[in-house]
Amino acid sequence: MAGTVTVELEAELVARFKAARDARRAAGEALEANDSPEAVRAFNGAQRAEDEAAAWIALSVANRAGEAA
Repeated sequence: MAGTVTVELEAELVARFKAARDARRAAGEALEANDSPEAVRAFNGAQRAEDEAAAWIALSVANRAGEAA
């Protein structure tokens, strides 16, 4: 059961990262088209969300590595 939960959690983390990455890419394209303050804020927010999603994946991997040790 624990293995299933781990896989499902990691799949959710990866899905969140991919969504955040896609949002950051879209915000980047919007920023290139129009460098308004709103576009800058949207890009910065999307970048933070992507970074946070990546950090959660890294934390999950580190926790798994710690459990295996």
